Amino acid sequence: MRILLISPLVQACNYPGDYYARWPQLGLAYIASTLEQGGHKVRILEKRLLSGPRYPDSKKELDRVNRLMLSEIEEFSPYMIGLTATTPVIMDAYRTANIIKSAYPKIPIVIGGRHATSLSIYTLEQCGNIDIVCRGEGEVTMLELAEGLPWDKIRGITYRKEGGGFSENPSQPLVENLDTLPYPAWHLLDQDFYFQPGISMMRGDYMRTVTMMTSRGCPYQCAFCQSPELLDIYGKGYIRYHSPDRVISEIEYLMGRFKITGVSFSDDIFSLHRERVIQICNKIIERGINKHLKFIVNLRSDRVDIELLSVLKKAGCIHVVFGSESGSEVTLKRMNKSLSVNKNIEAVELAKRQALTVESNIIIGSPGESERDFQQTIDFLKKARPDRIFISKFYPLPGTGFFKELIDRKIIRRPQDWNDLNTLYVETDDFTFADMPAKRFVWLRNKMSREIVAWVNFSYVIKNNWHKDIKLSAAQFIKMLAYIFFLYLPISIQKTMKNITEELSIGLRYSLRR
Repeated sequence: MRILLISPLVQACNYPGDYYARWPQLGLAYIASTLEQGGHKVRILEKRLLSGPRYPDSKKELDRVNRLMLSEIEEFSPYMIGLTATTPVIMDAYRTANIIKSAYPKIPIVIGGRHATSLSIYTLEQCGNIDIVCRGEGEVTMLELAEGLPWDKIRGITYRKEGGGFSENPSQPLVENLDTLPYPAWHLLDQDFYFQPGISMMRGDYMRTVTMMTSRGCPYQCAFCQSPELLDIYGKGYIRYHSPDRVISEIEYLMGRFKITGVSFSDDIFSLHRERVIQICNKIIERGINKHLKFIVNLRSDRVDIELLSVLKKAGCIHVVFGSESGSEVTLKRMNKSLSVNKNIEAVELAKRQALTVESNIIIGSPGESERDFQQTIDFLKKARPDRIFISKFYPLPGTGFFKELIDRKIIRRPQDWNDLNTLYVETDDFTFADMPAKRFVWLRNKMSREIVAWVNFSYVIKNNWHKDIKLSAAQFIKMLAYIFFLYLPISIQKTMKNITEELSIGLRYSLRR
């Protein structure tokens, strides 16, 4: 059978600078390779790569992208179409399904991803042209759908019944041995786009980089994350690992086939299985891979020690990312993070002692965050002194503890139009769930950027690339000065300038992407 897998567009109000980020659709690539292994012909279509230099925010441009999509469908003639959907793309997923069904009413349309998994029946209610929701991991479920098994015999799906209503089958058992899965179907992704050198994938280091997953699942219960929902469904068996030999084999395949020089491991927490990590690192060293490849990993402050960090460094790790989230004990407790501020500071110090560069991820604007909590986060960053800082504004994702809490307290409701959710929480700078006036939140955010984040992040890129690309470093230095000046301007002027510069930025990114 021919199966088409489609990645929809992000909502128009998402940050345009991220529109052409080179993070591949690994989930679709895993499903595609499983389908190919089962003898099916598969194609991956990413709508953003059809759209040209900017987000198609006009009806004319959006229509053009959708015509190109329909042309691909006409040419490929698929038996079934699968969509992936996180919350920021769900509205275009609905729009895509409606357009396809109008032109090809007999093609079954399946939707998967975290959003649809969390709200399976609600998703079918919202979009009458989606036939099936694939809940949880999709490899086995999509293979069974492609093989034509009766829908009532396939686990892991919620589907629309012919006589009306919906049926929700039991969950699909997990793939216990991840090594039985084939490599993601990298060959089906845009080679020129995903295998170009850049700085974003390696957090500021200019390399030819890909992402890899060596494990699935996380045992923690953070209130802002969707992983606990899957942990509740599957239990401890949700946490699974590729063997060290499989990890090494995939790295060598990527180096040989695509000439990569960097890997960004996208595991939720790379160090969950400590001895396994040490085995992977020792094998990397034994095979001499560390002489040609560098990598970065996501870690947790209470799952690291000197020995582990030392072997990571020897194996070629250059950068570690900690989910610090906040410098306030009160906020960390509210997030159900199960970590202390001091532990986060100690972890940064331990990693730096091994000459690893360190990134701290911070979430601002979470429910109940006070001005004092915010200031304590600024103080934490100044004390911990990470080499890079990633700030994200809190976004209440379906299936998370915070989302359920906000629904129960009637602070938010399940949107009829998820664009409204994005507009309010992403595009509207002065909206926050924090316990402070919106204007004060914006002022504190700018203060954080002025006093530490901008200096740290720009300096990191400048320092790391000065000897590799002096033009890049010089441009970053000028950009740093301009950005810090920008942060001192009145908020109204900042908004106007931000819209202009983001439009220019997205055009530049596209023109240089090949």
